[in-house]
Amino acid sequence: MTKCNEKRREEATKHGTKFHPFPSGVVCYDMRHIAISEWLQAGENIGTVAKNAGTSIVMIDRHYHKFIPTQFADRIAAIRMV
Repeated sequence: MTKCNEKRREEATKHGTKFHPFPSGVVCYDMRHIAISEWLQAGENIGTVAKNAGTSIVMIDRHYHKFIPTQFADRIAAIRMV
């Protein structure tokens, strides 16, 4: 069992919820990537996404820019010019 699944099992046990392991080959990073991508596609504030993911706005912008809806991408581009 991966460390990620071990940690998830511990959390489920602690909270009295059912543990569902990730499929073989799926790691925590994969789930983090999906969450960040979906938050951005849904129009969530980039600062909020960065805080929830435990990372910086710069990292989110650098690696997930393609998931930011166009209207938000335009605003970020304008900020870069300042």
